[in-house]
Amino acid sequence: MTKVKFTEKPTYEEVELIGKTFDSITGTIDRKPIGRSLITEQAGFEDKHIVVNGDESTIKSVEKIGDDGIELFVRLVGDIKSLASKKLYKGWTAKNRENGDVVDVYVDATEEDASKAKGLVDIATRMCAAHPECDSQWEIVDKDGGRVFIRLVDTKIDSRGKRVGA
Repeated sequence: MTKVKFTEKPTYEEVELIGKTFDSITGTIDRKPIGRSLITEQAGFEDKHIVVNGDESTIKSVEKIGDDGIELFVRLVGDIKSLASKKLYKGWTAKNRENGDVVDVYVDATEEDASKAKGLVDIATRMCAAHPECDSQWEIVDKDGGRVFIRLVDTKIDSRGKRVGA
């Protein structure tokens, strides 16, 4: 006798996508790698790997940043926190799947908040120059000290979840 693997014929559901991540700002402190994701405001995609038009992908459920925005700082090793901050108002947040204590902040790469987020790297560079004892080790944190990864999102994707023009 021979064993074979089988599955029932799948049914295909639809989901409204916001976009696809293509770059991240995570700092230099050790972290697990993070992959590209499709993001949606529809609930129910936590910890699921999905097949989108034949390609295995992850779709991640996210929530809009609240009206008060989210304020982000740079922290060097030795718990040296920046006085300067960047406040983001447009975008989405979700818990990071791979790094349990991290919150992902997703920003549209074409919005002003993306340049604000990239400004955190400039703050980190200046802080590292002023504190050589920190060996250029930095991370992004929120006002409560929780670690944050910034995920840049391309909102121009096609019905296959592929970046338009990529």
